[in-house]
Amino acid sequence: MSFSAQVISNRSLQVASRVGEAAQRALEESAEDILRESAAEVPHDTGDLMRSGTVEPHGDEVWIRYPLEYAAKQHEEPGYAHTGGRKWKYLEDPLRRNAKQVIREIADSVSVVLRG
Repeated sequence: MSFSAQVISNRSLQVASRVGEAAQRALEESAEDILRESAAEVPHDTGDLMRSGTVEPHGDEVWIRYPLEYAAKQHEEPGYAHTGGRKWKYLEDPLRRNAKQVIREIADSVSVVLRG
């Protein structure tokens, strides 16, 4: 009887691991999509800010970053004059617009694992 319980436990751990991997992969793919959408809105003078955007896995989180020293100021300051569809909140807005889609994509990926 304990052998059977151990087999079930090991199987559960394997499924849990695959669920976590699927969720992480879907999260990273979604972050890449958000970064691409953000790139169309990020202020563009020389293009350095746009090119600096990255997606970085950190444990079970994924960070979308624009690491240049002036990125936060460009993101948070509504008074700057941006043209050509470029704007402040260039990362926050795409994230908000896509939040439900990200959740759906993660759920779909996990569902595929659970269905076997």
